[in-house]
Amino acid sequence: MGFKKEEKKVEVVTPPQDLEKEPLKEGEEETNLDENEEVVEEEILTVEDSSKDLAKRIDEKREEFNKFAKKMKTYNYILTGILLAVLVAALVIALTVGNKEDNSWVTIVVLVVAIALLVASFVFSKFQRKKMDAEGNKYVEFVLTELNKEIYDDPRFSNKTFKLSDDLKSEFDESRIFLNIKGFKAINISEGELDNVHFKVFDCAASVMVKNRPSPRFLGRMFVFNLPSLEPSIRGIFQLKGGEYSYPVDDTDGLTLYEGNNKFSFYGNNEKVKEVLNNKVLGIIKKIKIDKTIIDVIVSVNNSKLFIGFDYSDDFINVPTKDSINLKHVAKAKADLNKVIDIINNISITK
Repeated sequence: MGFKKEEKKVEVVTPPQDLEKEPLKEGEEETNLDENEEVVEEEILTVEDSSKDLAKRIDEKREEFNKFAKKMKTYNYILTGILLAVLVAALVIALTVGNKEDNSWVTIVVLVVAIALLVASFVFSKFQRKKMDAEGNKYVEFVLTELNKEIYDDPRFSNKTFKLSDDLKSEFDESRIFLNIKGFKAINISEGELDNVHFKVFDCAASVMVKNRPSPRFLGRMFVFNLPSLEPSIRGIFQLKGGEYSYPVDDTDGLTLYEGNNKFSFYGNNEKVKEVLNNKVLGIIKKIKIDKTIIDVIVSVNNSKLFIGFDYSDDFINVPTKDSINLKHVAKAKADLNKVIDIINNISITK
């Protein structure tokens, strides 16, 4: 329950393996990103006792939701069975009793009853769907609220608020990482302050249209931090690339490619962006392991804001309905949040 990659991505664009750097202007110094590269080691995730208690609470709620869903499904089966039986009986009556010359009225009555039953069935099904959607939203809201309490249980966060869903397409578009985003949905929206820096974080799915079909560009968690002391015109994008489901950022018009290869790319429109996405920050990002959970990581600076996007796999970002919550995913979310905090702490412009 939540988001899903619509299907295997269409027309996969293979990132260039070796991007040629633009020649340096007189007086410019080359930014050597490779000097900070370190071997990315396997991440060790520790499941805390509080997460085990969380899993128990979610499992209880999940069982409650599944019982409700099963009950609704049983009602549908019963209703469908009754409806079919009545329709068959109506057809038999119409073809036998109603076929007799003096009993033509029977056919009319049977048809009226059959139509009334069909209408009643449609109304009941619509009512059930609304009720099912409402219960599903309550379950999702409960799970996400409990997860957020666990993940953001840190005194550095304050004034936190939560929304199940909202229209945040304009906020995502402001990151300027992908062009022509058409389909967009955001859920699990939290807002507040991290060490006096205003932030917003949300899970989202963004897609473009390829041959009249949606093709996902980003599915994951986006962090947005306000950097009021940063000039609004300064733009920069750093992407830690991944494999098949990772798309190269393409909203790069007016940006200079500072450095790029098959592992990452770094673009900017002003040398000041290197103060924000400095070598320490880039070193933190490059240590993030691209694996079955993380598709890629995209960090963008635009309009006095910092955007940090973790493109995640389906099973990580979706709310479980059939199986118990994966506690490794909770530990992973905490670990990734700590990386986000490290990035913020090493951006001199915010201090």
